[in-house]
Amino acid sequence: MPPLVPDTDHKPNQTKPKTHKNKTHTTTTKPTNQQYKQQRQVNHLGPYTLTRLLEKKLVASKARVVSVCSVTHRMTRLRDARLFLTDFKAGFYQHAKLANVYTAFEGQRRLGPLGVTWCAADPGAVRTAIYDNSPALGKGLANRMINAFYAPPEDGAQAVIHAATVIWATEAPEFAAAAAKKAAAAAAAAGGKGGGGGGKPAVLPHEDLRYYARGVFTWPTVCNDWAIGGKSAAAQMKAKAWGAGTVALSFLDWPLRRWTGGRVAGASAACRPGSHAYDARVAADLWDVSAEFAKVPAKPQTT
Repeated sequence: MPPLVPDTDHKPNQTKPKTHKNKTHTTTTKPTNQQYKQQRQVNHLGPYTLTRLLEKKLVASKARVVSVCSVTHRMTRLRDARLFLTDFKAGFYQHAKLANVYTAFEGQRRLGPLGVTWCAADPGAVRTAIYDNSPALGKGLANRMINAFYAPPEDGAQAVIHAATVIWATEAPEFAAAAAKKAAAAAAAAGGKGGGGGGKPAVLPHEDLRYYARGVFTWPTVCNDWAIGGKSAAAQMKAKAWGAGTVALSFLDWPLRRWTGGRVAGASAACRPGSHAYDARVAADLWDVSAEFAKVPAKPQTT
């Protein structure tokens, strides 16, 4: 998990795969020969392209796709998809991780009605080689603390495994149900059918947008919108408090799980992402621009 520094003013292969995980990470800032960032190629465009190339197989097998993201998506906004993919200074690791959430949600909107289930998952604070290229975290006290307190990769994988294997129909995140309830109420007010039969409202596939995490990264102290900050002094103070608190919790996550045998901070669950991750306009724009760069059709390919 790279440094939690809020960015509040960003401007511009199987025959029938059952589960596909988009998991590639880098924190490098070295440009590629194509004039857009290697970081965005590895963290976003590469996984997007591979998944789109597998699209027919994914739809045919009604597969699960998991986009591996990060808590850092909460700290920033992605205002211009094309700039994100082309401008050297248009985004960093946290922007790429937000792009992963946008891609998962837009993938569910477009492929969910076709039987694919696509979600995002945050593995949490894990000690991996991702920190090797970071000047701040690749050496010294910070690196020693990461190695001492962050989870080993096999533990970090558990949230992703949960997202990939949970029985989709038996787990209805309450925030998705709440969104469906509002939609049903609006439809009923407009004279349409409410779609709930008086009971729990049905969550339509394109509305069922899920973000999974584990341990402290599912806690309300992390799963809120403080991280995004704002122009006011109060909002900036909240963002700083969120950053400091989340860093502290990241160093407690694995120790709590290890010391209690998983009784504390051991559960993986669907939880609330940053509210801006639900922005359908930005997600659709990112999907379409990414398709252009990947040289694949923007519309789902099913035949």
